[in-house]
Amino acid sequence: MDSSRQRALGIFVVLTALVCVDAHGGVEPRQITGRKALTFYVDSRSGNDANAGTSSEAAWKSLTKVNSTGFLPGDRILLKSSSVWDGQLWPKGSGVEGKPITVGMYGGGVKPVINGGGTVEDTVLLKNQEYWEIENLEITNTASQRAERRGVHVALENYGEAHHIYVRSLTIHDVNGVDSVKPNG
Repeated sequence: MDSSRQRALGIFVVLTALVCVDAHGGVEPRQITGRKALTFYVDSRSGNDANAGTSSEAAWKSLTKVNSTGFLPGDRILLKSSSVWDGQLWPKGSGVEGKPITVGMYGGGVKPVINGGGTVEDTVLLKNQEYWEIENLEITNTASQRAERRGVHVALENYGEAHHIYVRSLTIHDVNGVDSVKPNG
């Protein structure tokens, strides 16, 4: 192929890529595909974030590790019963129809606790995500001063309609938020 044809082909490829990027509003992060759905275990007492997290014997420890992981359709995030975390749970990724991402518990007994401690606005947050099921957790978010806080918040910003957000068997208590910033929601 002569150099003028190579240059024309190169320009065509670049322009096509730019049009594709612009049509999607910019480059979006892509999830890694090609792996089966996994179950991730999190144990606030004996876990370690250096572990693989894919067995109860090699559980992760922190919500920071969970929050920095992109989960795929069908994945499960299981928090150990009787474990307690301070802070926010904001896992990343979305499921698809028939393969939601699930957050639940393992080990039986007392529900795991996520305590926002009044330091986060939302103890559990899903933002521009869909196909999630969250169940069997205890959630709190209190501090000495009232402020804008929530136990669970599903936020859609310039997203459209989200599907399949199921919240079941949660014990939500002691969330001392105020309704002064956005009184309608």
